[in-house]
Amino acid sequence: MSVRVKELNPVIRTSAEIRQAFLSYFAEQGHTVVSSSSLVPANDPTLLFTNA
Repeated sequence: MSVRVKELNPVIRTSAEIRQAFLSYFAEQGHTVVSSSSLVPANDPTLLFTNA
């Protein structure tokens, strides 16, 4: 019994390319793409905690 091994040639992408592919996919599915924004409001002197 012989086994064929498929050679993998991974495509190396930058984080910007991965992000764009992600955004493009969801835009094609009818979702709205909105620009990125900070989790911390500008000019807010209070202490904020972000729970991820």
